[in-house]
Amino acid sequence: MLELYRRIKHRREELNMTQDALAKKAGYKSRTSIHKIMRGGNP
Repeated sequence: MLELYRRIKHRREELNMTQDALAKKAGYKSRTSIHKIMRGGNP
């Protein structure tokens, strides 16, 4: 799973996308959910 998180982060950075922008695109209200996912937790 850790590799998946790394790939998501890498792609987000390639697109110059903030965690806030990714959260909105994914349907979350804040970057906190994305941060938790990237750390391996549940949103």
